[in-house]
Amino acid sequence: MNPDSAIELARRGELYPAVILHGSEDGERQRIAVDIAQALLCERPPEARPCGGECTHCRRIAWPDGEAAFHPDFSVLQRDLRTVTSVAATKAFLRAAQVAPFEARGQVFVIANAETLSGEAANSLLKTLEEP
Repeated sequence: MNPDSAIELARRGELYPAVILHGSEDGERQRIAVDIAQALLCERPPEARPCGGECTHCRRIAWPDGEAAFHPDFSVLQRDLRTVTSVAATKAFLRAAQVAPFEARGQVFVIANAETLSGEAANSLLKTLEEP
């Protein structure tokens, strides 16, 4: 699926529950993840999503690279200075999936560089995805 069709499906509320972004550079995948999150969480009617920063949700969704924007319903799991993403970081990330959204109508979770998950972290993620 190309990025434009993924954003269109998100806009209409028909996107799959999980999407894998692969290929391109990290920055491009990050931009697409933010665009999809904005299309999913935007306050505007479906045909106007994403609004490009006019609503509070779109303004606050940004990749966590030191930017001031923060949205409580958009979470990113990234590898820190270690060589792998730890099970503790993964479990803390997954705890947010157990609560209802704070502001938006849903939540968006992004796992950056899933190949860096440790074996235990990957098993923890898989267990969470398999449980109802």
